[in-house]
Parts: sequence; C-alpha cells; structure tokens
Amino acid sequence: RLVGHFQALRQVRHPNLCRHLDILVGRDHLVILALEHSSATLADELRGKSHGLGLQMAANVAQQVTAGLCYLNACGLVHGHLE
Repeated sequence: RLVGHFQALRQVRHPNLCRHLDILVGRDHLVILALEHSSATLADELRGKSHGLGLQMAANVAQQVTAGLCYLNACGLVHGHLE
C-alpha cells in the first residue's frame, strides 16, 4: 500500500513541495525513502531572527504551506490526519 502511495507522490511537482525520488522496501519491511534535499529550512530562518519571523514573513510561510496542501488536495493526495 505504501509503495502505491509513493508512486503517486513521485508524480507531484510543485515549488512548495519536495520531490519524492525513490523508495526501497527491504527485508523485515524496512522502508527507505529518497527525497529531494533543500539546503535552506524554516528552522534555519528562525534561528537567524532574534524576534521571530514577523507578520509579513509568517504570512508568506503560511501561504506557501497552504499552496502546497491545496496542490496535494487537487491531486487527490490528502493526509487524513491533518487538523
């Protein structure tokens, strides 16, 4: 079942989502996923700010997350446990 979901995720292309590159299922159901790597993270950005992100940057981050989730939803790939 996981492999089927992964195959669908391999087709996803959006600027606010990392690419799922490959999956390997080994003995004892060990699963290894290969994902696109980004050198910049939100955590890095937060560490560089002494007073948080600020309203404009926080709104921008929220917009990017929402854009990625909306794209996944449009592709029929919605996580059932998001609240």
